[in-house]
Amino acid sequence: MPLRSYGVLKATITARRHATTRSDHYFLSCQAGTTRWEVSINAHSDEPPSDVEFAVFRAGNHPLAKRLGALKPGWRGLRPGDGLDYVRGGLCRPEHFKPLPLSKPGANNDLNELFDRHLLPGSTIHAFGEPWGPDPTRGVHDVHQNQGNIHHYADDNGVWQDGGLLVQTGVNWTAILLRFQSQSWRTHDATGHVR
Repeated sequence: MPLRSYGVLKATITARRHATTRSDHYFLSCQAGTTRWEVSINAHSDEPPSDVEFAVFRAGNHPLAKRLGALKPGWRGLRPGDGLDYVRGGLCRPEHFKPLPLSKPGANNDLNELFDRHLLPGSTIHAFGEPWGPDPTRGVHDVHQNQGNIHHYADDNGVWQDGGLLVQTGVNWTAILLRFQSQSWRTHDATGHVR
């Protein structure tokens, strides 16, 4: 069964909060018009191996950037086929992804630092995932691959409903895609379940 509601939030990043061992999500505070939003980004997996895999690449020439650039700020529900699909969408390949820990001593070697580098206050975020709220806050989560899950999370499987982040800073577009190492790349074309 796919996510209950899927779409994309377009908003301006206003603040950031690091993931920690107590709270394993990196949070973005955002503004879309007069509405405040939070984007919750997984930086650790409950299932081993625990390091989340990421892919980062320039996306300014991708047709998706032009489509997103034309959207008005706020939440927009997406129909099947209009979202992201890591397996079928041609946006990425398995070899693009590398695991990173949530936090690690040293420079440029963990997800908090990766997110800090690309998710700058004042930038426009396009967060694909599932909404929550509005009480007490309004937000978006599941901004990672949402297919090929292990049995415990198989209810979230679906096609063309993967999460992800596309960030526009000035004229530059960057895609940040995330997945858990426990997720499979071999998924059923109708259900997104592991084949």
